[in-house]
Amino acid sequence: MRNKIFGALALSTLAALSLGGAALAKGGPGHHGGKGIFGPGMHHVLAELDLSEEQQALAKELRDEARANHESERAEREQAMDSALTELAKAEPDSAALHAIVDQQLATMSTRMHDGVDAFLTLHATFTEAQRATLVSELEDRRDEALERRDEFDQRRAKQAE
Repeated sequence: MRNKIFGALALSTLAALSLGGAALAKGGPGHHGGKGIFGPGMHHVLAELDLSEEQQALAKELRDEARANHESERAEREQAMDSALTELAKAEPDSAALHAIVDQQLATMSTRMHDGVDAFLTLHATFTEAQRATLVSELEDRRDEALERRDEFDQRRAKQAE
């Protein structure tokens, strides 16, 4: 029973990591959870910075590179999911094998996120003082909105529990 619960959690984690990675590269309207500091909603923040043509070209180049990297990792994500499903189909899934799959996916995501930070810092280095001030203000607004949504969610959940 414990192995089945662990397997379900591992598969859920792996699926979340796979989908999370896709969301990072996808971005765009209607994307849920894309309002992180370096997440896909960042293009909305950049739109408020009045970027020069050179900055816009750099931002597009960095975004295109991130998308290409994400696409190149697709086969790895699909293989990881296939491996997890194969393991979970067994009567006694190998805990170590599932942990290894999750660890590899976490390492890949960590690398992708660190690369994203580095790419953003390349663009950030071109910002004027006014652009940096606008950036921080926009990100503070996003943080405040996220906290409000979380509070609203917590209140709804508390009412449901009553």
